[in-house]
Amino acid sequence: MKVRRLNMDASWQFSTDDTSIVVDPWLKGVEIDGFAWFNKQWHATEPVAPESLSNLNALVVTQPYADHFHAETINALPDTPLFTYKRLVSSIQHKFPSRIVKELATIEDESWTKIGDLELAFIDVTLKKPPYYYGLAIKEGERLYLLFPHGFKYVTPYLKIIQQYHLELLITSFSLFQLPFFLGGKVNPGPESAYELVRQLNPQRVYQTHDEKKHGTGLVLKLAKTYYPSPSEIQEGVGHRFVDLNHYQYQSMD
Repeated sequence: MKVRRLNMDASWQFSTDDTSIVVDPWLKGVEIDGFAWFNKQWHATEPVAPESLSNLNALVVTQPYADHFHAETINALPDTPLFTYKRLVSSIQHKFPSRIVKELATIEDESWTKIGDLELAFIDVTLKKPPYYYGLAIKEGERLYLLFPHGFKYVTPYLKIIQQYHLELLITSFSLFQLPFFLGGKVNPGPESAYELVRQLNPQRVYQTHDEKKHGTGLVLKLAKTYYPSPSEIQEGVGHRFVDLNHYQYQSMD
């Protein structure tokens, strides 16, 4: 397996010799949630160009927000099947009527969606309101890779399933992004939550994600309380397993 950042926010590529998937692609344009006056953001660091990505087997969307489900980027990528969780399937199909959209299996059912050499499962805490601490499990044989773009506070129900496999990599957010409760509360729960997640899951390697200090305007950024720990602070909290992946080069998991 090779893993690659595609932006300094939450877009990733997972590739084997025969299979390549892109998760939560936002590689051009701006993020607008609802209205520009409410939330408009753009990358501080230029992402990988969508035109450079070819031979993809699938796109995967894990969250309903525009920095994960980014229509302009999806339109710029190859017309491959798009996989997402059950409640988002109809929204994506409505926006992209000509694209094949499929529902991901869920890890609590201990079922997997096969895409080439890889198997995927959605992790859903089924909260009744935001924030959605959704996750994605990617399996290659007995090797497991977990992606939690907004962190994950309720991993305990899934520990027995996850512990069946060799957890090669955990990718999660270490930042705090807190809004008033009526706008969602803690969208990213912060470093202490991430440290606890690492402690419980005990992965071989840890990458950070969704921690880009993006540029932006709008009500959300005016109201948000944020904290972005430095790589050295994360290293202190996580130890030698943490890798400061601040570039777009492929990382081999072998």
